[in-house]
Amino acid sequence: LLGWDIKNEPNLDFESRGKSLVLAWLDKMIDHVKSLDPSHPVTIGWSNTESASLLNEKLDFISFHYYEDLTNLPELYTSLKTKIKTKSIIITEYGLSSYNGFWNPFGDSDKDQASYHKNIQNIFEANNIQFMSWTLYDFTEIPKEVVGILPWRKNTQKHFGFIDKNGSRKASFAYISSSKE
Repeated sequence: LLGWDIKNEPNLDFESRGKSLVLAWLDKMIDHVKSLDPSHPVTIGWSNTESASLLNEKLDFISFHYYEDLTNLPELYTSLKTKIKTKSIIITEYGLSSYNGFWNPFGDSDKDQASYHKNIQNIFEANNIQFMSWTLYDFTEIPKEVVGILPWRKNTQKHFGFIDKNGSRKASFAYISSSKE
């Protein structure tokens, strides 16, 4: 076990549940998890850099997801590092879907996905950004609870992996980790 992620992208619940209620729940859960397991670090997987500094004083490391324009990543990451100087910051989700089928005929290809991963790895190295890749495999099914029932959303979510549904490595597999070993 690397650590505990209290909730995936809780800031997406701010509108429907109320920001203060979500933050209060997270605050209590951090304390509860730490009381049950003081040996493992605790984080929250925020959906963006804007929310990543919330509750940072209670977390052991800071994590966020990045699906925005890659050209903005160095500046956003640097800005976050100036707000949070004493904790490790890691990107725990990022990627580009390689789905370009019926529901998205002008979507990105496997080649586009590989180019994205090559570019983001260069950004990670140049800015000493820690990361975890999402996700190794493409999915064959996406539960409606994840993105709803709309097929163009579900099909896009199925194709973020480095390995396709048949077990073959996609072009992006060449960029699954940084060149620093």
